[in-house]
Amino acid sequence: MPAEKKRVFVGNLPADTTQADVTKLFSNFGSVLSVEIKQHPNSSTFAFLDLKTDEDKLKSCKICCFSKYVKQFHGMYR
Repeated sequence: MPAEKKRVFVGNLPADTTQADVTKLFSNFGSVLSVEIKQHPNSSTFAFLDLKTDEDKLKSCKICCFSKYVKQFHGMYR
């Protein structure tokens, strides 16, 4: 299946997360086209990213992000 552009939501990020942090982490799953980091007062930081990937890599991304990579992300960038 050819790679397609997918919009991915990533929540509960450290407040000091940068676009480069998100790009580095998610480039394992495809080409990161754009990253938007949002932060609301008194709320957690989150991001939307556009990722060019195929369906199998996207499934892997979802599985990993809820386990190893989120833990690694929080440990690495805090």
